[in-house]
Amino acid sequence: MLTGYTEWPKEFVDRYREEGCWLGETFGRVLRERAEKYGDQIAVVSGNKHITYSELDKKVDRLASGLLNVGIKKEDRVVIQLPNIIEFFEICFALFRIGALPVFALPSHRSSEISYFCEFGEASAYVISDKALGFDYRKLAREVKEKVQTLQHVIVVGEEEEFVNINDLYMDPVSLPEVQPSDVAFLQLSGGTTGLSKLIPRTHDDYIYSLRVSAEICNLNAESVYMAVLPVAHNYPMSSPGTFGT
Repeated sequence: MLTGYTEWPKEFVDRYREEGCWLGETFGRVLRERAEKYGDQIAVVSGNKHITYSELDKKVDRLASGLLNVGIKKEDRVVIQLPNIIEFFEICFALFRIGALPVFALPSHRSSEISYFCEFGEASAYVISDKALGFDYRKLAREVKEKVQTLQHVIVVGEEEEFVNINDLYMDPVSLPEVQPSDVAFLQLSGGTTGLSKLIPRTHDDYIYSLRVSAEICNLNAESVYMAVLPVAHNYPMSSPGTFGT
């Protein structure tokens, strides 16, 4: 059990399952099913790069295995601060698959916010790009790492310098931990209108329901293409129906 987390009341869980709202899915399993159904279709495009559902599913398994290999485990918190790139989805679903919890930071967050997320969430890892829009996130990572004792790993997409390059984490798949639909999938940020953002626990069950219904309301189907203009770590472009719901 995640420390400090209050589970959904049993009567709510039973009702949502009986009414077919919660289908007992996990993000890791949803991706696997999409890969089996839409294997060679393009899942994500970023600039001049793209990846199919089958390729994404396989890379996620390899990355999940590498994360386990360096000591990132179930219920560990991992702050993710990436631009809208394919690696965002690879690291997110790799963490989902091992039961570790992404904490979704925005690219505009700086030392005070990231240090708070890492310290309050007792994060064991922080995932960044080397540079984006002229800002060097490795410098920020050094500042945060000096402040946060729990932070053991900094994983970089791009030139890693003294940190870990994400490309070095992909390895042959190993057996992964069991993840339940009722488990917390990630920690989402509140709007921060009263100060620093709070960390909101979202389960696989409740968030996947939101994705599914949002896609239905917007009449999306297998031929739909969703263009994410806002940072994909934000709730709206992630789930309404967003990149996860497309």
